[in-house]
Amino acid sequence: MDGFHLNQQGSRYTIDIRLGGATADGLRRGGFRLYAYKAVACDQGGGSPLVWASGSRFERTVSLNWREDYRAFATGRPITAESCFLEEATRPVELGEVLTVGQGEHLAGADDQGEPGRIVLRNATRRALTCGLAQPSPLGCGPAPVCALPLHGQNVDVITPLQEVALAFSTTPARVGAVPGPVHGPVVLVDLTRGRFAELAYALDGGWSWDGDAASWLPAGSFAEALVRRSDPAGACDDPVTSLALWTAAPHDPWAPGDLVASGAAGTEGYRRLTSAAPFGPGGLPPVEGGRYLATYLDCCHRPRMWQVRCVPAPAPSVAHAFEKLREAPPEALRAPAGWLG
Repeated sequence: MDGFHLNQQGSRYTIDIRLGGATADGLRRGGFRLYAYKAVACDQGGGSPLVWASGSRFERTVSLNWREDYRAFATGRPITAESCFLEEATRPVELGEVLTVGQGEHLAGADDQGEPGRIVLRNATRRALTCGLAQPSPLGCGPAPVCALPLHGQNVDVITPLQEVALAFSTTPARVGAVPGPVHGPVVLVDLTRGRFAELAYALDGGWSWDGDAASWLPAGSFAEALVRRSDPAGACDDPVTSLALWTAAPHDPWAPGDLVASGAAGTEGYRRLTSAAPFGPGGLPPVEGGRYLATYLDCCHRPRMWQVRCVPAPAPSVAHAFEKLREAPPEALRAPAGWLG
C-alpha cells in the first residue's frame, strides 16, 4: 500500500507546534530538545530510523519546514546501537531512479527503469553494505539521513519515502544521523499524506494535542516499526480474513476500540495491506479515504487480530475497500471485553 503515499518531489511541508510562553520557558529550563524522525517503507527488513533533526530553540510556536528532496548514501558501516551516519557522502536521487553501488561505495545512475514513487539502490559488489536516504532538515540545517537499511551483496533495496514525521520532546541526548535509543517522552506521528501543513500543540504538563486525524500516538514498542515499514513483496499472496470491523480509537489509548464504524465484511490481508472484498454490512458508514481506524478481524487461522490502519484507494474494481496496515496491537490489547471483535 506504500504506493498510495503520493510523493511529490520538490514539494514544501510545514508542521507548526504551538507551545505557549510557559511551556517554551519550561522546556528551555528543563534541558529538553525536540527530535524529529521521518518515515520510509522498504522491502528489506532489519533497517532502523535515524534522528533526522534536533533543536532546542523554543518560542511560542516552533515551525518545522522542509522541501521534499532526496539524497542517497551507501557505506560499509554496519547498523548498530552506536552507529551514526551523518558524515556519509550522499548523492542526489529522484523518485523513480535506480542507483548502483560499486566499489568504494560509489553511487552511480543506472539505465534501468525504476518504480514510480520509489528509489531503488542496487549493490553491485559482493559485500554487505548499509544504505539509506537523507533529506533537508526541517530545522534549517543541511541534509540529514533519515534511515539506515541493510543492502546485501548482489541485491537491491526498494525505498519509499513516506509523508509521516514522528516528534518527541526529550531530555535524552541523541545525535542527528544516529540510530535512536529509547525515546523517553510521548511520541506522536504526524500524517502529511493528505496535506502539506499540520498544526499541533504541546503543553509541558499536558502533552500533545491536535484536531482531527492530523496525528496519532506512537506507542513506544512500535517506534522503529512505524518509521521503517516493510513493503509488501511484489506478487505476494494474500490470506483470507473474516469478521472484519472498523472502529474509531479512544482519544488517549491507541488500542482501545471506540465507536463501531462498520462491520460484517470478509477480505484478505498481506504483510502491509488489508482489503474488504465486499462493502461492509448494513447500518455502517463507508470508510473515508485517508481516515485512520482500528481494524479487528479473524485471520486465516481464526485468530483475533487488531491493526491501526489507514483507508487508501482500492487497487482494483474487485476490491471494495483497501487499507494500509500501520501498526499491530500488542498482545495485551487483544484481551479486551467480549464483543470487541465486530
